[in-house]
Amino acid sequence: MEKLGHLIVIASAGVGKTHKLVKRAIDLLCRGIPPTTVVIITFTRKAAQEIVDRLFSNLAQQILAEVCEEKLVFSQHLKAVRTLKTLIDNLPYLHFETIDSFFYKLLNQIPPEKRATFANFSLLDDFQQLKLREEILWNVLNSKKLDDSILEAFEQVFVGEDFKNVFSKYWSLVEKYYPFFQDFPQVEYWGAPNVSYCIKEITKNQDFLSLIAHIENLLKNEGIPTRLWEEQKKNIRSFPRLYQNLLKAYDPGLGQCFQLTLDRKKYNLSPSLAQSLGKLAELTIAFFLEKSHERTRGIAQLLQLFDTHYHKKIKTEAVLSFEDMPRVILEAFDLELPNPFFLIWTKNGTIF
Repeated sequence: MEKLGHLIVIASAGVGKTHKLVKRAIDLLCRGIPPTTVVIITFTRKAAQEIVDRLFSNLAQQILAEVCEEKLVFSQHLKAVRTLKTLIDNLPYLHFETIDSFFYKLLNQIPPEKRATFANFSLLDDFQQLKLREEILWNVLNSKKLDDSILEAFEQVFVGEDFKNVFSKYWSLVEKYYPFFQDFPQVEYWGAPNVSYCIKEITKNQDFLSLIAHIENLLKNEGIPTRLWEEQKKNIRSFPRLYQNLLKAYDPGLGQCFQLTLDRKKYNLSPSLAQSLGKLAELTIAFFLEKSHERTRGIAQLLQLFDTHYHKKIKTEAVLSFEDMPRVILEAFDLELPNPFFLIWTKNGTIF
């Protein structure tokens, strides 16, 4: 017999998943494990029903074989009969079902003191879920309690964009990222908060300005045309062609740019210019990394705001989608939410 424990069967169609699960269930039941403590989860009702049918069918065939062929001893015959009788007696309480059916049972086992309403939970279909999200978004945007941090988050996420239709932008954000936020709702894990280069206002950064002036002098000394350089050197935020060419030429292993394309012409560079442009490339990468982290943190704040309103709604009205079930159950029974596995890189390459 197989060892006791949890079992997950992952395989393609027609390779024997149902057979494996039924064999495992009979093994557990014949050991005297109460049927009400054996849980078999599938994704479709048809598969769940097939498991129940095969379970009874296999036990009945086993009993008939023992009786007709008399190949097995009496104790084994008795065990199969006892298992079948126990199954029949506990038929209304068996947990051989779909995953949503199992979750729904758990939801309605949540203690009254952990509920905002005494009504049983009801599942939303796709259309109802969309309408609920739409209603919540309007409530969030019409709220008079939006603090400065939320307004700043909007600016970080939608920097430089037209705010004539904030709803559609917020909606697209929720549609794209909220499924991930439901798995990892800890805002502190979004945007690598421990990685910061403190160069938000890069065009006012003295190191950046000094480096730009130094490179400009080197370009002139080497006779390289500076028209494109003059036009785009301080427009780093819009990531113009100058900075695109710079990063294409950057060698991260050596920290230098040995060539630079200006006005569709490639120029081989002296060691001092190659090194200075390499520093500018590193500063550019650091700047856009920080902007990316800022935007991710802003997204997390906006998702958290939506999530707060959303969970208040589903708890007070006892309505939810399938995706909401695991989190609601975990919170109700004081079980910890999953923590993501992540690495944080610091500027000196340390991982922690």
